[in-house]
Amino acid sequence: MNTQNQNLELATFGAGCFWCLDAIARRTPGIVSSVVGYGGGPGPAPTYEELHRSAGLYIETVHLAFDAEQIDYRGVLHIFFHSHDPTTPNQDGANHGPEYHSTIFYHSDRQREIAEETARKEEVELERPVVTAIRPFTTFFPAETEHQDFFNANPRHPYCTFVIRPKLHRLGKTR
Repeated sequence: MNTQNQNLELATFGAGCFWCLDAIARRTPGIVSSVVGYGGGPGPAPTYEELHRSAGLYIETVHLAFDAEQIDYRGVLHIFFHSHDPTTPNQDGANHGPEYHSTIFYHSDRQREIAEETARKEEVELERPVVTAIRPFTTFFPAETEHQDFFNANPRHPYCTFVIRPKLHRLGKTR
C-alpha cells in the first residue's frame, strides 16, 4: 500500500467479517484504499481455510489508507465501532470464532491512545463493556483476490444482500 502522500495514514482493524468493513470503507470519503486480509499472526501468510483453523492466531482484517486531511483517525474509528458489535467477543452476527474478534491494530502510540479513549467512550454510549482488543500492528497478509472488494463484485450474493447491504443503509453508505 503506497503512503507516499504525506497526509496518508494507515489503520488496521478486525471488525468481524472483513467484507462488511471493506464495503463501508470503500464508501467513506477520505479512505483511499482498503485491502482485506489476515492480521496478527506470525506468518507465513495463511489461506482463508487456514485462517479458520488458526484458533485466533489470525484475525479477518481490513488494512486502510486514509487521507488525514479528509478524515482523521477518530473518524475512521467511528466507522470501525459502528460497523459491527464491539461488545460481543469472537462474533459478528452469524459469524462465530476467534478469527472474528473485534481488534484494533494500532500503528503508533498516538493511535493506541486515541483507540483506548474512543473504546471507553463507546462503552459509555453502548452501556455495555467493549471487548475490542487493542494490539500493536505486527503483520498483515492480503487475502485471496476473490475476497477483495467482495461486495461490489458480488452484490447479489446472499451475504451481501442480507448482511452487508443493511449495514450500509444503517450507516448511510449507500451510493
